[in-house]
Parts: sequence; structure tokens; C-alpha cells
Amino acid sequence: MTKKNRIDALILCGGFGTRLKKISKGIPKALIRIKKDKVFLDFLMNKLSKLDCLSKIFLCVHYKKENFKRYIKDKKLHNKVFISYEKTPLGTSGAVKNLVLNKKNTSQNFLIINGDSYSKIDLKKFIYVFHKKKKNLIALSKVKNSKRYGSFKLNGKKILSIKKGNSKPGWINNGYYLLSKKDAKSLHYYKNLEDELILKINKKNNLLAFKVKKDNFIDIGTILDYKKFKKNAQKI
Repeated sequence: MTKKNRIDALILCGGFGTRLKKISKGIPKALIRIKKDKVFLDFLMNKLSKLDCLSKIFLCVHYKKENFKRYIKDKKLHNKVFISYEKTPLGTSGAVKNLVLNKKNTSQNFLIINGDSYSKIDLKKFIYVFHKKKKNLIALSKVKNSKRYGSFKLNGKKILSIKKGNSKPGWINNGYYLLSKKDAKSLHYYKNLEDELILKINKKNNLLAFKVKKDNFIDIGTILDYKKFKKNAQKI
């Protein structure tokens, strides 16, 4: 693995999980139990474990930091997984900027994952396209009803705009991104990462869409979708 191709992974785990409080009992979304021996974060870690180019994994956290420290200790991941802590919530964009500016010896490129989203995305292909095109990437999945998410208007891989979702099928952000360190530094605190990418980096013609076809994308941010993922987890 050359230094040029080395990538660090950032998992955004800073949310409070407000909509899941009835069943989570205050546990952060990424650590909510899915199987008897697995929490949601384990499914993301399993995907990352198959990448040879991966150098470090950072958990960007604010809420209940000690729970994540305990997870790392229990899984014996001390030399692979590290905490990037926010004293106050910085937004998903701010979480990335906070890590880039405050952690030493990070890679030149970052694979960023929402800590409450799952996709069958081929991460090796995702990274291959990133290096080949030399552009930042945002992964998109087609859903039957885009009302909850917002829908992307595309011309091939080029992003033309994002509009308010409706009950029709559409391409939505599935929570996986590839971003250069240079562009990560240009992000702002207290902002949404998707907005920053679309309004800032896409305008510089430095962002492309990566389509994940026939995906099983799910965001466990609601009780209904959490139960759906839990039911389907046996197939993953």
C-alpha cells in the first residue's frame, strides 16, 4: 500500500438518536443492538475490514463518548480504531473538519460513512473510481420514495442539483463519501456535509455521483427502519 493510495475511514457517530430513544434507552445509534452479538457499528466495521488500502478508522463522536471507548476496548481494536471527539456538536461537516485539523498523520484521502446508514456499496470499486477520476465522490442509491431524503438530479455522474424529495423514486445520498484532505479542510463547522459538498465542492466541478444500483440502503434513524434492518440483518 503506497502512501498515495492510503485512506483513512471516518464514521460519523455524533448524533443523539432522538427518534430512537423509546427503544435505544439512550444508547448512540451506531451502538444500538441488531443481533445478540452485534451492534450496528459492527456491520460497518465488517465492510471496512475487507479494504487493504485502509490505514486508520476514526469514530467522530460527541454523545456518550465513553460508550465508544468501551466498544473499542471490548473489540480489541486499540491499534486500528480511534476516537475523534467533539466537545460540542459540530455538524457532519464540522466533524470531518475537526478531525482533519486536529489529528496528526492522517491520510491524504478520507472514506466518510454515516454511522446510521447501510448500503451494499462496493467499497473497492468506490475507491477505484475515486483514484481514477481524481474527483471527490458521493454515493447515491435509488429508492422508491425519496420524500424523506431529497432527490438528486443528475447528468450521468455529474450532479446538477438536489431538490426536496417526493413520493416518487429518486437517487438519494446513501451516506458514503470519498473526499480529499485538501477539500476536507475547506469544509465549515456547524454545517451539514451534504450541503457543503453540493453548494461548495460541486460548484467547483470537483464532485461526482457514484450510483449504487439495486441497493439495500437503509437509514436506521427511525424505529420503523431500525426494525426493518434488524429483520434483514440475517442476510448480511
